[in-house]
Amino acid sequence: MRYLNYFFQDKWFNSKWLAIEHALSSGFTEANLYNHLRCVLNKDFGFDNFNWLIEPKETWEELCVERALYLRESHDWLALSYSGGSDSHHILSIFTDNNIKLDQIIVYRVNLKGFDNKFNNYEIDNIALPNIYKLGLQDKLTIIENDSWIDTKNLLTDENIINSGRGLMQSAFCLIQCKAHKYLGSKGILINGSTEPHVHLDHNNNKYYADIWDTDNFLNSMSGDDDNCTVPFYTDPSFPKLHAKQCHIMKNFFREKKHIDIDNEFNQYKIKMAALLRGGYIFPKSPFLWKFTTNPVFKTKKSFELAKHLATQQKEIFDRYTYTLNRTINGKKLINFPTGTHIGKFYLE
Repeated sequence: MRYLNYFFQDKWFNSKWLAIEHALSSGFTEANLYNHLRCVLNKDFGFDNFNWLIEPKETWEELCVERALYLRESHDWLALSYSGGSDSHHILSIFTDNNIKLDQIIVYRVNLKGFDNKFNNYEIDNIALPNIYKLGLQDKLTIIENDSWIDTKNLLTDENIINSGRGLMQSAFCLIQCKAHKYLGSKGILINGSTEPHVHLDHNNNKYYADIWDTDNFLNSMSGDDDNCTVPFYTDPSFPKLHAKQCHIMKNFFREKKHIDIDNEFNQYKIKMAALLRGGYIFPKSPFLWKFTTNPVFKTKKSFELAKHLATQQKEIFDRYTYTLNRTINGKKLINFPTGTHIGKFYLE
């Protein structure tokens, strides 16, 4: 099962690169192919068929519990990918507070020779693991590590990224997701915290809309091989009213209190989102709370950390990685294509 799929002119593709290659070879120009290219989660057009203009009548808490119960009742075995962040911690709280069983809690760690593991594992060692022990859930804990530079090198090949649908920007944690899928096999599903609501104001008509892209925490966690067993908790086209509800809650706050521009005031937006939708849970001391950098290529701190180390300590792997980034389609480098692919834009009013 793979949740991340790309749809172009009635054809399905495992990655946007394969879809773009097909489009350009079929006579489309880059300027117009994006009008037809879509990322579709689980090949399900449930978001398109949902009425986003009407806010679901249930409370946020009721819908979260309904979602957790549905996942529990639909699968014999259920695991949660837990990072200690506001999304996965909120999901864990939904299960524990309502006595809904989780069979396993999966935590990812980096243990690479010569790498700054302490910095990259900050959230795991200082937030996630202490939380699990505090809650008395250590008997459900499984830690999966990236401890192999050879496996990391294989992940960063152009064949892997182009054919699997993984993002160009990889961190040391991305390999662990692949290992987790192999480890979990056909046991059941792995829940992850995708994704937060991204609510924007259309200034032309003064209406708010929800915007969803494959880069919204889907790209690396839900791509890869067909053995990917990851399912998003909040943003699933089979249960669209949960994501719609969180978008309406953000929209209502903006209308009643104060507009926060997600593009220009991201930090304030994230804090307010956590207050309204994640029980106020946030860990301000984390070096990854504000995850973006000013680097034009490696835009997140974790991808920048990996690239910085490879450039200075693992030259062979770095050269292979940059070769992938500089691969071309129709003469254009992969890194120069738009980063994300649209899942959908849905007006809330």
